Amino acid sequence: RSLAEQLGGGLGGGDAGGEAAAEVHLTEEHGGGAALGWHVSLAPMLSLRRQFIGPFIAELGSVVASSSALEGLSPLFFDDEVWVLASKDCDRFFAGPLLAAASAALLRPAAEGLLGAACELGLLREAPSVASMRLHCSLAWTVADLRPALTSGGAERFESDWGMAWRLPSGAASAGAGAGLADAAVSDVGDLQAAVGSLCVRVGDRTTPLPLPR
Repeated sequence: RSLAEQLGGGLGGGDAGGEAAAEVHLTEEHGGGAALGWHVSLAPMLSLRRQFIGPFIAELGSVVASSSALEGLSPLFFDDEVWVLASKDCDRFFAGPLLAAASAALLRPAAEGLLGAACELGLLREAPSVASMRLHCSLAWTVADLRPALTSGGAERFESDWGMAWRLPSGAASAGAGAGLADAAVSDVGDLQAAVGSLCVRVGDRTTPLPLPR
């Protein structure tokens, strides 16, 4: 929660030239109603016709139940760096920590199975590379364009099949809007972990939990 609040303040800070502060939303810790709660996404958002909902959820249930890599998954561990991520069209920006390599390795086979199921049902034309996924927990998000602030703040930029990502610099922050972004990366990050009870499929406001194999 402390890190989420820091990120909210860092992303929302205006620059020294008087640029208005961006409206930033914090991800709620627990889901309910339209809120997803803290989570790690394994696939892009998909458009589902009603007749595909049941078959898709059933196929995902089979993928999860047969994935031996998910046994003993909990807890998930996160790296001590903060990243900002955006889709290819950069219409929304998310900030949070990436999964540690060991935890990400356990989830990638499941992500590959989920994407394969989506392709088989015609929901995806081509699955993006699982190897290039930056699995993360989004703690704050905004629709404001953060690219100028990220550039001025010295954030390192990466591109993949999934979109764009920026690793926030640690150490002394630069001036202006980039300063707030950099400040969010240097305090109280580390030793982050989260318990996991299930993988969930979200369709509209309905969430279906898929129990992890034991």
